Amino acid sequence: MKRLMIDMDNCITDAYFMERINEYLNTNYKLNDQKDFYLQNLISKEKKGGFWNYMTTHTFYGDCPLLKDCYETLKILNQKYKLYIATAYLYEESNPDISGINLKEKYDYLKKYLPFISPKQYIFISDKNLIHSDIAIDDRICNLENSDKKLLMTAWHNKDIDDKELEKKGIKRVNTWMEILKELEGEE
Repeated sequence: MKRLMIDMDNCITDAYFMERINEYLNTNYKLNDQKDFYLQNLISKEKKGGFWNYMTTHTFYGDCPLLKDCYETLKILNQKYKLYIATAYLYEESNPDISGINLKEKYDYLKKYLPFISPKQYIFISDKNLIHSDIAIDDRICNLENSDKKLLMTAWHNKDIDDKELEKKGIKRVNTWMEILKELEGEE
C-alpha cells in the first residue's frame, strides 16, 4: 500500500489566520492579493509581539470549513493508501508558546472534522522532507521534494507559478479535491 502524505493548511482547510491579522490590525487584507507565504509579514515588526500575544487567546481554526469535497475524498483515499496528515506548526521566537497552542488546535481540528483518520496518522513536523512518501499533496513546492508523485494544491502564494516550471520539477498542479481524486485513480 502506497504512503500518501497530505498537508493540512491550504490543502484540507484555510485557517482563520488572515482574518486574525485583519482583526488585530483593523485592516481588510485579502488572501488572493498576497504573494508571500508568510502572512505574518503583513504585520510590522513593532506590532508582531502584540499580535502573537493576541493569538494566544484567539483560535487559528475554530470552525473553519474543510475545503470543498475534502471530507469525502479523504474518506476514499484513507481506504486505499497509508494516509498521513503531515502538517507544520507555527514557531515564533517572541512567543514560543504559540507553537503549543497551534499544535493543539491542529490536533483538535483534525480529530473533530476528520474523525475517520486516526491520530496515529497525524505527523506534526517542520521539515516534511525528512519523510519519504510515494505521493504528497502540499501547497509548498519545497515540501514535495522527497516524494515520488508530487501534487501542488493551488493557493494564494503559488498561483502565479507557471505550470511549465512545475512540470520541470515533476510537479502536477491540482485545484480541487475532485481533481486530486481523478489524478490518483489507479495509483494505489
